[in-house]
Amino acid sequence: MSIGERIKQLRKSFKLTQKEFAKRAGISSASRICDFEKGLRFPSSKTIIRISKAFNINPTWLLTGVAEKKLIPTFILENTQEQSAERLTPIPVINEVPAGFPTYPDIDDYVRTYIYLPDVPKESFGLFVNGESMEPEIYNGDIVILNPTVEKIRKGDLGVFRINGDVSLKRYLPTEKGIFLQPANPEFTPIFVSNDDECELIGKVIYKILKCSK
Repeated sequence: MSIGERIKQLRKSFKLTQKEFAKRAGISSASRICDFEKGLRFPSSKTIIRISKAFNINPTWLLTGVAEKKLIPTFILENTQEQSAERLTPIPVINEVPAGFPTYPDIDDYVRTYIYLPDVPKESFGLFVNGESMEPEIYNGDIVILNPTVEKIRKGDLGVFRINGDVSLKRYLPTEKGIFLQPANPEFTPIFVSNDDECELIGKVIYKILKCSK
């Protein structure tokens, strides 16, 4: 099922016309919904987030069709959103992973902002996504929250890896031939990790923060 078919399925589950669906999601015209459903256009990240917020669904389901129980928790962060620190854990968000991290003792010089989240390990940190290899699942400028204490991840888990010195956000796919780090964007080639490569798991992705600017 394509993303357009999922939009159509969602719209019909609420028994809405394309015009009513567009109005509720804050989309300019019903013709755009029609184009999405027919596969003539692909919705932007802002449109996906608007639909997800309007109908209280996980945007990753809209993008991938993955069952809700298998999804990484997703938050939508607007630039104007006020964040309360009460009963939440402050998570530092950094622009880049310092060399030697996660054994690096102090990342204060790299912290750009803090995000407050519930039920996360105190060692967690956020990382601004730089690049388009995980689109349309995760977009450039979004934030992923990592748990650096996880030593091993399972097939299909999303993680941040350092491969031969380069840091990359990918899905972990072990095979008989070796490990593939899989991008979501079909225009990007999977990274094959051989026994000769230096590959370090920096952290498993436990949350995704999708940004939506007005």
